[in-house]
Amino acid sequence: MSAHELLKFLTLLPRAPAQIGAIVPSSRWLAKAMVEWIPLEKHGIVVELGGGTGAITRAILNRGLHQEQLIVIEKFPEFTTLLRRKHPNIRVIEADAFELRSVLASIGITQVHAIISSLPLRNFSCSQIQKLIEEIAQVLVVGGLWTQFGYHLYDRTLVKRREFLNGKFRMIGTKIVWLNLPPARVCAFRRI
Repeated sequence: MSAHELLKFLTLLPRAPAQIGAIVPSSRWLAKAMVEWIPLEKHGIVVELGGGTGAITRAILNRGLHQEQLIVIEKFPEFTTLLRRKHPNIRVIEADAFELRSVLASIGITQVHAIISSLPLRNFSCSQIQKLIEEIAQVLVVGGLWTQFGYHLYDRTLVKRREFLNGKFRMIGTKIVWLNLPPARVCAFRRI
């Protein structure tokens, strides 16, 4: 991560700490763990929710996904500008992830193969989490992948509270990433 990226992050953090949900950008180890389940299909679309400074975006591309297959949805204009500058061939959309279906529909996409989310679920209400999961379920193909991370290592909220998943997702893996500040838990779900 460049000094410019870190400065951009630290400038935004005091303005919206609950929406950013992190104290520093994701480490390369967390980014790698977030993308290890991504299917590398020739025509599959992958959506990243909460692109931030681009740590996970970089990991997605390093995994071998073609730039034209990736869509990044980022709420903050400062991060959107940064991502567009770093990755001019990727579709970076300044929008709210809670409007995922309509955002994708506006660019002619109704189904995607994977969703990689860095959104801070613990900072959202139960109704907001439920809305987000419903949005994800509506656009993710059956068999598609959704990965999500959080900083509460031993609180597997999405797994324990099955009503959030509405029988639409099955957990396929979980991993704790110690080399991140703070350490994080990655959960991977398959759309059923």
